[in-house]
Amino acid sequence: MKIDWNEKPDGISMVELRDFIRRAVSNNEFRITRLESIIFREQRRALRHASSSDVLVIRQKIEKDCKQYLETLLKLEYIETITDPKFGEHYMQTVAGAAFAMASPKRFTRKAAQKQLDEFLRRCQELNTQVPNIENPETICQVDSVIVYGSFAADGTTDVGDVDLCLTLSVRDTAMFQKHIRKAFHSLAVSDALQRAPENLALKKLRKGLNILSIGINLPDGVSGKYLLKRNEDLS
Repeated sequence: MKIDWNEKPDGISMVELRDFIRRAVSNNEFRITRLESIIFREQRRALRHASSSDVLVIRQKIEKDCKQYLETLLKLEYIETITDPKFGEHYMQTVAGAAFAMASPKRFTRKAAQKQLDEFLRRCQELNTQVPNIENPETICQVDSVIVYGSFAADGTTDVGDVDLCLTLSVRDTAMFQKHIRKAFHSLAVSDALQRAPENLALKKLRKGLNILSIGINLPDGVSGKYLLKRNEDLS
């Protein structure tokens, strides 16, 4: 994904926007990010080291900033609004937004990117060999496919900003999945329970520490890629 890091849409730096979308806006359906919850979390973060006399001013500034960030991200089509009959209106990253959230102005050598990609594929294969265990909810999922696309997939690139991947996960034990979800919703708040969904936990474990990889769940429209992993198929 090519990004002009020198741009300042609506006067906001691209790095500032990227950091906000990473913190504040979900990239999948298992974590709901409403406006009020985004503002609350950002205010709580900003107030950690504030004096009591600054609280009102900081709260007002953060609310204004959050609304501006969201408006700008909507214009850039990095996020979209979703209206759900159960959860109401909330924000979600688009495919481009998910790539943007993982992007970095830093360039990496192809060798460094390949090393992280190899480790990611190793983790995918390892997950697929594990026996489903409700004590380790991520094992309830399996990796169906991994597709690489974008600049890293192009021949001749010597350095990259990130490696664009499309990851497909599925549930391999429906009964265990439903049991885990019931338990999570019984003991946790809705937003926390959604974050504990096996798919979220699996993705978090698969991508941990792999900062060069940009992982989404859908290919952008009109974009093709190359399968690196396809369950039950030999791609060698």
